[in-house]
Amino acid sequence: MKNILKQSNIILVLILVTITSCEYHQSTKKDLTTGAVIKENNLKCTGVTIKQNTKIVKTNTFSYNDEIVIIFDEVTGLKKQSNNFVYPAMSMSIIKNDKEVIISEPNLLKDLNGTDLTPLQLSASFKASFDYETPGAYKTIIKIWDLKGDGTITYEYPFKLKAADDEAFIIQKSEGVIYKNIYLINKSNNKVVGKVLDVKNTYSLIFEGLKGLNNTDMVYPDFSVKITDNNGKLVYNYTHLLKQYETVGVDAKLVEKSLFTNISFQNISIANPYHLTALVKDLKTNNYIQVKSVFELK
Repeated sequence: MKNILKQSNIILVLILVTITSCEYHQSTKKDLTTGAVIKENNLKCTGVTIKQNTKIVKTNTFSYNDEIVIIFDEVTGLKKQSNNFVYPAMSMSIIKNDKEVIISEPNLLKDLNGTDLTPLQLSASFKASFDYETPGAYKTIIKIWDLKGDGTITYEYPFKLKAADDEAFIIQKSEGVIYKNIYLINKSNNKVVGKVLDVKNTYSLIFEGLKGLNNTDMVYPDFSVKITDNNGKLVYNYTHLLKQYETVGVDAKLVEKSLFTNISFQNISIANPYHLTALVKDLKTNNYIQVKSVFELK
């Protein structure tokens, strides 16, 4: 009987040693600045870095068309295989108002057949160019997991967008036409700009989501842009920018997707502020939208 008890004690000790020897890591951390929450379960990272158009930031407010990169530094805990490789997977989704899925990527690392990189850095990125014509709260959810183990990292990052048209443009007049976004973009860095422009750069004036110009499948567009300086002098007068389509028409879906023109300010004497007026009109229906903006050059 004593031998049986002794054996039982040995078995119990072995079981306890085995359990307490297992490496186990679980934590939940919240960034009080951005509201981001990271949950680590047998995987961990030394930190999360947010980049907005290549610049490291500590914010959760972005502008339309910003490039956002979320970087997980020094990911550890992945089970190393006999070939010294680890096999991570990573998903990303963006959700609006906790119910509408805007982006869903089940595995951003599906083409990665393992890696032996150390320290291991993993990143996910998105472009804030999705539709936000109605206000809402956004959240990015990223999950990293081990294809050869049970470790996970879950990262939730709430954010909001500044409306592009709120930064620069107001509707002056409209007849039968609606839109989603109107903005100026700096072609050198693909970033939406506000009310201060650099004379050295070229910009694109972009309309997105234009509807109502024509109720058929075709639009017969008259697109014009004029810019005057503080003295009332006409600096630029771009007329009939889509002249080749005025009589033959263009697919309405193409116009709805994007309508744009480039603007540059070479050989100009600065006289701030400048007034920009843009008109998009259908020559068959006379439906139109006219917007204006006031900006300064430097």
